[in-house]
Amino acid sequence: MTHDHKPLMTDKSRLTIGYLDDNLQNDFHNNVLIGIAEAAAELDVNIIRFGYYSSHIAYKFSHQVHMVLDHISQYQLDGLIFLGWTQAGPMYNEAMFMERFAGLPMLSMGTIFEKIPSVYFSGDEYISRITRHLIEEHGLRKIAYIEHHRPDNRRDFYDKEMREAGLADPALYVSADLLTGLDQDERNRKALSILLDERGVEIEAIVTLQIIEAGYLIDELERRGLRVPEDVAVVTYEDSHDGRFATPGRSTVYFPWRELGYMGCRYVTRLLRSGHIPMVDQINRMGRVHYRESCGCLPHYVQTGAAGTCQQQDIPLDQAADEVIEAMAAQLARRHQRAELNFSVLIHAFITACGQRDEKLFLQPLVQQMAGISNKARINEVIASLRSQLYPWLLHRQDDFLWGGDLLMQAQTLVQERSACL
Repeated sequence: MTHDHKPLMTDKSRLTIGYLDDNLQNDFHNNVLIGIAEAAAELDVNIIRFGYYSSHIAYKFSHQVHMVLDHISQYQLDGLIFLGWTQAGPMYNEAMFMERFAGLPMLSMGTIFEKIPSVYFSGDEYISRITRHLIEEHGLRKIAYIEHHRPDNRRDFYDKEMREAGLADPALYVSADLLTGLDQDERNRKALSILLDERGVEIEAIVTLQIIEAGYLIDELERRGLRVPEDVAVVTYEDSHDGRFATPGRSTVYFPWRELGYMGCRYVTRLLRSGHIPMVDQINRMGRVHYRESCGCLPHYVQTGAAGTCQQQDIPLDQAADEVIEAMAAQLARRHQRAELNFSVLIHAFITACGQRDEKLFLQPLVQQMAGISNKARINEVIASLRSQLYPWLLHRQDDFLWGGDLLMQAQTLVQERSACL
């Protein structure tokens, strides 16, 4: 199904598109705006961002909604993008919103509306995956679920996995109406009190739907003397720098905030220029699950050796045939398609560095390649994968193994520093 709108006929050198956003200081909203800005630069369009108090504050002060909409109305916009769940949008004020912006091409990001085209990510299937992971990979049975403050159908997919595994138990479910009016810290203390104190449930894992709340949840579990993941595993939703670098690292669903903004800007621009876009584009293909320590998984760089998959090769690395090196590089490229790195060059540089015992011969090409990658590159795990390819060859000589392992540790530090800037 498509959404049609008369293409915009204008003599202006650039289209001007408005973006209605909440004022929240977190990675998620920043990444949406980064994605919009990247698409706007590619498409040569102007973006005007309209922000106001975050939605949970606007619930209490409805005049903020009218103020921001009045402000937007003063601009001669060619189109409007908005967060689907924002308090000033049509989710809560549909009649007023549609009347006020009648005739203006619009697009919703994150929520589907009957009369407005949308780009959205449905995390349902990923809640299924992460719940099933706890059941099948870790053998956990008492898996609690803390509902989001804005209930949605992700709960249905948790229920489905628990029912199919014969583990469904209403006592494991904490509904949003039991946690109303509480901030994030209080909300998680209350949820644990309901589960552990009021209901006396012996939980083995918890699914919580905000990565920020997962931090408060882990703090409260530890305050109660429960270790994560040894006593209680925790999995969550969304990803952030805090989630990646926290201890323990958070096992979580990656929500494609940046991609949402990027596709939203591209679609509304396409609507203005061509008059046709899909009514709905579901970008689930851009999501994934990051399994880290909080669910009980070993970090990726530890897992390879711990799993016993590192078998020594018959010859040392510097004697490996070129076709073997290229096969390793091709495998790394397939695994890390978004890394934007030339693995063949890096492997050859590593071999040369090991042979001459000069770390700069490997680290300098690595730094040079990372300097040229885009903000969309994903490089955080490439050294772990490179290590898994090289170690079977390095094991042939103990001094190569020790020296090469130290070099890869240096490389991992450089990659983490570069990744933090993306």
